[in-house]
Amino acid sequence: MAKSTATTGTSGRRRLALVLLFSAASLCLVGVGYAGYLAWTSWRALNTVLAPAGPRAQGQAATGQGWESRGRINLLLMGLDRRPADGRIPARTDTMIVLSVDPYGKTASMLSIPRDLYVPVQMVRVGSRCQADWDRINTAMVHGETCGYPGGGAAQARDTVQATFDLPIHYTVVVDFAGFQRIIDTMGGVEIVLDELLFDPEFPTPDGGTMSVFLPTGQQRLNGEKALWYARSRFQRADYGRMHHQQKLLLAMRDQAMRLNLIPRLPELVRELGSTVTTDIPLEAALNLGRLLSAIPPDQIVGKAVEGDLVSSATTPGGAAVLLLNKTKASALVRGLFYDARLREEGATVALVNSSQRTGLASQAVAYLQAHGFEQITTESTNGTTRRDTVIIDHSGKPYTAGLAAGLLGLPTDRIKVQRNGPTATDIEIILGTDAPELN
Repeated sequence: MAKSTATTGTSGRRRLALVLLFSAASLCLVGVGYAGYLAWTSWRALNTVLAPAGPRAQGQAATGQGWESRGRINLLLMGLDRRPADGRIPARTDTMIVLSVDPYGKTASMLSIPRDLYVPVQMVRVGSRCQADWDRINTAMVHGETCGYPGGGAAQARDTVQATFDLPIHYTVVVDFAGFQRIIDTMGGVEIVLDELLFDPEFPTPDGGTMSVFLPTGQQRLNGEKALWYARSRFQRADYGRMHHQQKLLLAMRDQAMRLNLIPRLPELVRELGSTVTTDIPLEAALNLGRLLSAIPPDQIVGKAVEGDLVSSATTPGGAAVLLLNKTKASALVRGLFYDARLREEGATVALVNSSQRTGLASQAVAYLQAHGFEQITTESTNGTTRRDTVIIDHSGKPYTAGLAAGLLGLPTDRIKVQRNGPTATDIEIILGTDAPELN
């Protein structure tokens, strides 16, 4: 009996911690996560080291042992377009938001992704076959479930976002509309100021029909149903307006949860979550993120959307209207939004030498490191010699930059050499040997 109670308690605490991590169209109640932290502040997990998932995330895990020594932690928040009659049928992601937290710089960023973005997906069901193909990004979840993608639909959605934006995604959180509404109602609604009225004569209903919805301008207290209207409606400003509504609602939910004493409601919140939220976030990490998010000032939370000149309209071979990503401009946005505060603070200059004799490796390495926030990189020619071991030389005392580079290249820490030879033109020198990994 004792064993059963302990298991239930841990499961309940884990579900509670998840409340902190979902978005306006999903469930990002970071303030409730803070309440969870207060309730269990004596729990030893508060300084647990994260174990990021996915190949691009490994470099960020190799840069230190304390929580504040980590690079950014990125979560993909997804709201499912699942209706009561659908049961557990795989559903498209009506909402996709990357929430990024910088433990060192004490900042957070959000990036909303339009559901009609047309991207390569590793496994797409075409008739009776599953194959790599292009499709809307919001279908990655469904294809992943129906095609048996390793890790399921959430894993394919994560990997698709990673590949599209060259951005490491460490964890995923998924919620459906019913769960979102119940959490809002359990909070007693959410207060928000509407700058413009909301009118939608074709708002989708759970039974597949439509209804007319209206919200006036000014300060409102929205219950779960009305909050869903605000988060989902595309009638007036299409998907772009909806993405901004979701981020605004997210911040309003955070502010309200921070103001309220939610600890007496914790058991009720845990019950309300039930099976409507799924995630791969360990409990320790969720509680740590709750503590961290609660300490970030509102003016240090930045929200952006993939819109404007970052996308262009296109038509698929089948005649569907979609959006194509401008990779160059999107990469610039991602680097500016999800920058590594410690990397930027050190401001190291990096020289890269290709001693592997593998043609093109230097340019691959430059692009790879730039995608992970390295800004000042040059390449240097070799004397024609071939080196087996890849090494990193720290000339000027920039340990974080050297450690991050080692992690991204999959190198042990003993490959970092400290050589102080007085003032040098380059802070960090990376010499690529024949053992250097492919960096596609």
